[in-house]
Amino acid sequence: MNFENKENEISVSQLLQGCMEGKRKSWDLFFDKFHRLITGVVNQKSSENSDDTVQLIYLRLVENDYKILRKFNGNSYGAFFLYLKEISKNVVREENKKNFQQNKITDNYVEDNLIDPQTLINNDLEEVLNLLLDKIMQLDIVFREVLILRYLGYKSREIAEILNIPLNTVLTRIKRASEKIKKNNTTGIK
Repeated sequence: MNFENKENEISVSQLLQGCMEGKRKSWDLFFDKFHRLITGVVNQKSSENSDDTVQLIYLRLVENDYKILRKFNGNSYGAFFLYLKEISKNVVREENKKNFQQNKITDNYVEDNLIDPQTLINNDLEEVLNLLLDKIMQLDIVFREVLILRYLGYKSREIAEILNIPLNTVLTRIKRASEKIKKNNTTGIK
């Protein structure tokens, strides 16, 4: 993309000023010049919900009275391109982190058969995880530590290395811990 300012083209500061004033023509030009950049960053860096993330980037640009657009103090399209690219990357990182944390927690516990997937559909995630955490904290330390490491996203082999115990011991402790939790079954926990 060529960012040299052509004679009859408006400057980046004029474009941004027009956007902040809500001018449709300015937003159309903004969209023409930068939408491919935003969607490209999102598609390259995002793991899911790319359309939602693109919309979130546009929302970030206009929220708090165009705070992000007002912060830009460069004078070229190339500088704004880099600025917008960094903003897009940051929004994608935030979204990926948020989605990763939520999915990691539920995926590990569903995978270990501690939470019934139907329970997650019918109940508040935070409530189910708090119940589960209470049950885990009641276990002996050897069972608790493997489940907590599992919750943190470690694979069984990695847990074995961290705790310096055989892999089969890790697998056995996860299984026994799961059985103990299931034995004391209440509400949404299997």
